[in-house]
Amino acid sequence: MCKVIDVRHKEDCFDGGFVKEFELDVPLDEAVMYRLAEAADLQYFPDFPRPYFCIREVEIGTLQGVLGNSAFRVTFTHSGRAKGVDWVTSRIERRSMPGV
Repeated sequence: MCKVIDVRHKEDCFDGGFVKEFELDVPLDEAVMYRLAEAADLQYFPDFPRPYFCIREVEIGTLQGVLGNSAFRVTFTHSGRAKGVDWVTSRIERRSMPGV
């Protein structure tokens, strides 16, 4: 199981949102990416030299990263401020369901 070991505040946005960087205890893999993308819009480019993903979740914001890295960024919307960090952390740290 993957764990969040640090969440760093990177910047504030003009619209009231903010950017945070999540650091994991292991490199990000497809299983975690797909858990983060449940019920969201996923753009995944596995054939890039460094496999890039972008996930847009309407109530939370935009998650971006590269598979194999242990950190990724989340730009939270103003409405996602209240539950955003907990939402992302819970999706990363929950155990995957059999067959997922």
